[in-house]
Amino acid sequence: MSSFSSSAPTPTTLSRNDQHQLYRNFVGACKSHRTREEYIKSLHHFMRYLRIDIDDYQALVTPDPKTIQQNICDFIVHCKSTRNLAPKTISLYLAGVRHFYDQADIVQLNWKKINKFKPEHYNVAEDRGYTREEVSKIISLCDMRNKAVILLLFSSGIRVGSVSALRLKR
Repeated sequence: MSSFSSSAPTPTTLSRNDQHQLYRNFVGACKSHRTREEYIKSLHHFMRYLRIDIDDYQALVTPDPKTIQQNICDFIVHCKSTRNLAPKTISLYLAGVRHFYDQADIVQLNWKKINKFKPEHYNVAEDRGYTREEVSKIISLCDMRNKAVILLLFSSGIRVGSVSALRLKR
């Protein structure tokens, strides 16, 4: 379990406004809506692991940096061994936690050491790109508009969700 203790000495008590500022900095520095959502979920997983109330951001920053670092390492081990999460899921959780501490100016954390606790990457699914023959077969069944979209996706590698945002001027 975590080495976090709610009875840890609190060097300074943050006002409610300062706690909201921690959260605003955390979410405001995310460039995309999707990243913001994922980082919030990641931070909430970390807070639940530490048994911290979801709105108590002060509890995340009041322990000394060594305790914070150990809590993060313990969280990674918990995600690997107890929850059996995939390496990419753990990396996503860690990215959200790191983003929070970076935005809170907790710079004394040794991320090189923390990253050593991450599991080695392995493919969970057997993903692969379509072959030219498979794309040709799909195209032969499509109307002209869908042929254009499929050829664009296949030749450029852009994501399906990005097609609707494309404009001729771009």
